[in-house]
Amino acid sequence: MFPNAGLAAYMAAEKQRKRRRSSAWTPTLLFSGQVGDWWSAEDLSSLFTDKAGTTNVAANNDVVGRWRGQVNSNILWQDTDTTSMKPLYKSALQTVQTDGVDDFLISSAALTITASPMSIMAVFDKSVLTTVNGAVSYSNNTAEYRAVGLHSTGASAAMTDRAATSTVSTPSLTRPSGTGLAAVFGIFNTAAAGGNRFFFVSGTEGTIASPPAHTLTGSVHVGRLRTGLNYSAVGLQHVVIVDKAFSSEDITNLNTFFGLS
Repeated sequence: MFPNAGLAAYMAAEKQRKRRRSSAWTPTLLFSGQVGDWWSAEDLSSLFTDKAGTTNVAANNDVVGRWRGQVNSNILWQDTDTTSMKPLYKSALQTVQTDGVDDFLISSAALTITASPMSIMAVFDKSVLTTVNGAVSYSNNTAEYRAVGLHSTGASAAMTDRAATSTVSTPSLTRPSGTGLAAVFGIFNTAAAGGNRFFFVSGTEGTIASPPAHTLTGSVHVGRLRTGLNYSAVGLQHVVIVDKAFSSEDITNLNTFFGLS
């Protein structure tokens, strides 16, 4: 029996899985002593319905209260263990989906990414739309954050690098349309390293030539920009955050591994 979304979605997802099984490269190779992690909703053993991690997600529309990283075992959880604020697992494309109202996951412990560069990648369901921004962010939970986001109007307006005293965002980028999966990248550099870069797979690139200077030691947020701010409806299959700037080769390898190119 095929998953709820039907044969077309299932076959598209299966094509991606076969493609990556044939690849010797995996995202774990990005982490050679690097801070960060790769979270994969394709691995049901990493998803739990409860904050404590006692019961695995098993079926479509199960709540997700805990998501374990593939590389460094960093935990994303619903920190109050409130069922109504937990994202749902969607089996058709194997995603963790937030509602844009109050669903979120946050890292259980701070990740110490104390300087640029750093990179964020999110593989998302193109059919899940949101009217606010901040799909995945790294934030000190107050005035500083770095985020990649999505928007239902067809633009990505939340590619943001905010220091305590200033906010800088990229030009609007056209969001991929249709169904299936796509990826969004945010590469956060120092000004000397060429500025920030933001783009969707096979899309127009936006840049921040002179990003704000700041030091962050913060939390990873899924489904919101930071604590209590800008919740997003988004379906995420993979999230990668690492304290390095993705190279062109890294981007090609990620796209190929996730079946996006």
